[in-house]
Amino acid sequence: MRMYWFKTRRLQPTLVVMLSLLILTLMTLLSIVVYYSTSRLISSKLSESSLSELEQTNSQMNQRMTSIRATALSIVINPEVTSILQQTDRSDIYQQIRNNDIASRILSNAAYSRNDISEIMIVTDRLGIYNYSNPNGFYEQSRAVEKPFWSFVESRKEGFIPPRQNDMRSDGTNSNILTYFHEITKGETQLGYVFINLHFSSFQDLAERRSSNGDLLYFADENNEIYDTSGAKLSDKATHDIVASFADQRQGYTLTQLGDRKYLSVFSSPNDFHWRIIRFKPYADVIEGMPALFTRLLLVAAGCFILAVIGAVLFSRSVTQPLKRLIRQMNKVGYGNFNIELDSDYTNEIGQLNEKFLNMSSKIRELMEDREREQKQLREMELRALQSQINPHFLYNTLDAINWMAIRHKAPEISSMTASLGKIFRLSLNKGRELTTVSSELTHLDAYIHIMRHKYRDRFTYVQHIDSGMLSCETIKIILQPLVENCFVHGLASSKGAGQIEVTGYCCEDDLIFQIRDDGTGVNAELLNEALKQGVGSVGYGIHNVNERIRLHYGHSYGLSYLNVERGTLAQIRLPRRLYRHMEEETH
Repeated sequence: MRMYWFKTRRLQPTLVVMLSLLILTLMTLLSIVVYYSTSRLISSKLSESSLSELEQTNSQMNQRMTSIRATALSIVINPEVTSILQQTDRSDIYQQIRNNDIASRILSNAAYSRNDISEIMIVTDRLGIYNYSNPNGFYEQSRAVEKPFWSFVESRKEGFIPPRQNDMRSDGTNSNILTYFHEITKGETQLGYVFINLHFSSFQDLAERRSSNGDLLYFADENNEIYDTSGAKLSDKATHDIVASFADQRQGYTLTQLGDRKYLSVFSSPNDFHWRIIRFKPYADVIEGMPALFTRLLLVAAGCFILAVIGAVLFSRSVTQPLKRLIRQMNKVGYGNFNIELDSDYTNEIGQLNEKFLNMSSKIRELMEDREREQKQLREMELRALQSQINPHFLYNTLDAINWMAIRHKAPEISSMTASLGKIFRLSLNKGRELTTVSSELTHLDAYIHIMRHKYRDRFTYVQHIDSGMLSCETIKIILQPLVENCFVHGLASSKGAGQIEVTGYCCEDDLIFQIRDDGTGVNAELLNEALKQGVGSVGYGIHNVNERIRLHYGHSYGLSYLNVERGTLAQIRLPRRLYRHMEEETH
């Protein structure tokens, strides 16, 4: 039931549509897999490349921060600095001014050696006077204690103070700075701190060297606080939470949704100061060129699909054209034209179909020729039967007149023979019917035997054994008398003594069996059976007529045959067991 739609569709368009749909489905799946696999591969490669660049940037930032630390250490161990800080505020003013000049010179030389340093200060509470005209000098610690960052300084001896606005200058410069500090000691005595303020913009320049337009850059300090490229602390909670989720990971990349845009987020591993860089790269830039690749892929797929459809059409035609040619030849055979033209080059299933059809059409032609031949023979026999019915009518009436004359002249033997002969003719006519009952056929045979008794007198004995169940069954008329006649003509004619003729009839399953036997000279049963197959030219007309009439009416499974016996001749007739219908009609 599920395949009924296929049974009602034409084969060629169905094959083309089915193959096209199958090819389209496979190519669509293949295109999707190729596109997404390529997209993921390119994205992975770009992510690895971006991560590598970010690690290089982070390494450069680490080197810069390390060099700042080295600068601070060079100041911390400078003997002139420690010597000045060991003096108390009880030094005279001249000495304190001289000390300020020395410290400013040392700090300025260190600051001016790099363009990323904003100023270098020594924060201490051990001096009496401070010079704020030069950014590189001493800074009063009591003023620094009031700043928000001082709690960070008191909790450790060195480190980078988180980015902030420059709150230690009094010249109005308030750009964001990143400060590295280090404690200055002499033995167990704390002398102060060195502060190196860096322009945070220098880190921005470092990071943006390897960035593209549209990238978002962030810095995370050791406490995972997030700052943008200007040094401002990140206030966007969503972005802060996303970046903070990287805190427990060394390095890597992932896809992140910020607002309505998708980004490839790449984060470096923490450097020696536990700082790291995070870059958000628009995903559209990562897969840039993929739409064009997908378009080309679609064009290639469309071209392949068109070629595949053309191939499907050619393939379907290669299957359906031979079938259509075979159907045309079948139609010719249906109209009786056996001039068949089929391609014999096929060796596959189509070739097998062609071969089987050729064999079948050959068999049909033979069967039709046999049928025509049988019909012709049947018409000839019917014509002969009609012609033969004219003479028996005439002879029957003539014999009836002879019988009355024999009675009038008191010749009983002539009257008896004439009556039997008349009965034979009457039963032969059978009202023009070919079929009769077994009982009527036996009556016809008895009339013939009665005549033969007058001719042969005591030269033969006749025995009849007929199953009573056969009497109402049908049979073709005049099939026993010709065989009994052969017994007289061929079996008993040459014998000198008295002969015996025996007629037996019995039922065998669904068949009727008649056997006619004589004890005369006998015949070769095999030769006689072979002669029956060859036709009337090879055997007598009587037995050929009996055999052909039975086979024409009932089929080749029935008919006349001869059996081997030790003495004489045994003929056997096989008929189907059927009740005579005309008797039923007459009875009703």
